[in-house]
Amino acid sequence: MRAPSREMRKTGRHRCSGLRMAGRSRPTSSDSVDIKVPAKGVVEWITVTVPSGFTKDTWVTSIEVLPQVRAVTHHVCVSFKAHVEGVKYYVPEWPEIPRDAEGAELKGRPATGPRRDDGGGRLHCYVPGVAAIDYRPYGAATLVPAGADLSFQIHYNPNGKDATDRTRVGFTIAKEPPQRQYINVSLNPSRARERFAIPPNEPNWTAPTASAVFTADTEIITLLYHMHDRGKDATTRLEYPDGRSEILLRVPKYDFNWQMTYAFAKPTKIPKGTKIVFDAHYNNTRRGGYLNPDKWVFWGDQTWEEMMGNWIGLLIDRKVDPNQVITPLDGSSILGGGAEG
Repeated sequence: MRAPSREMRKTGRHRCSGLRMAGRSRPTSSDSVDIKVPAKGVVEWITVTVPSGFTKDTWVTSIEVLPQVRAVTHHVCVSFKAHVEGVKYYVPEWPEIPRDAEGAELKGRPATGPRRDDGGGRLHCYVPGVAAIDYRPYGAATLVPAGADLSFQIHYNPNGKDATDRTRVGFTIAKEPPQRQYINVSLNPSRARERFAIPPNEPNWTAPTASAVFTADTEIITLLYHMHDRGKDATTRLEYPDGRSEILLRVPKYDFNWQMTYAFAKPTKIPKGTKIVFDAHYNNTRRGGYLNPDKWVFWGDQTWEEMMGNWIGLLIDRKVDPNQVITPLDGSSILGGGAEG
């Protein structure tokens, strides 16, 4: 991973030697990194920080994330964050998470290691089916402050074959400040085990509702649902201040292997005070593959665990603070938009 050049700014070169489930060796450090993904075992989420190379405030107008080995890449999220003195560049880091024999995270034992979401602001996530996003048709861009660092959060799923991945990212940048600012946030329900717990052999479990209220006028231009292999369906609903309600998106047959970004033909105007509600169902039954339907399933990083995220692409006025746009309700949380809530 190298600092970006000027026009189509590219970073991405990670090297990590000997990443393994047991007896994991520490990664080597250099100014480029190739990540070796083992054929089997658990690979925890990896974070790599690189200098952005932006010496002045820069408006990014599009971004593309390209893993080299997509067959083992669950996601790659690229964020920017304020530079911290002493930060380790080009060094892969991961948390040490206690797990049982089947790889499930153990209850009540805190993980150690670096945070997986470093604040700052989310630029873009690669997931299967989504590699690039372009804000230019909307007259919008995302502001990356001068001197910021880039943080790559990478999740690999071993698939039975050894692989070596080198992820790249490309930007386009604006010559002048845009009319509007683009931000990307994820609405999530409570992750607490007493609330997010899928029973064994349950074909249609109803997840806890995730909800938030918009605290500034905005426009929604895209939605993307992120669940794992047990995800069944998902729905997003808007409740307006005047009492109206509408379903913004419903995906009746969710497919983990093809996570579509749904871009609306016209941006949906969202007045301040509008509530957004996100619901989903899960199927924890035997359907072939590697999943064990005979045990409880909780929120977790790995694909055999579960998640529930509604990524929302928003347009806001250039002068609006991206941290003051949406507020989670009832135990829900917000990721991205400049901070984690």
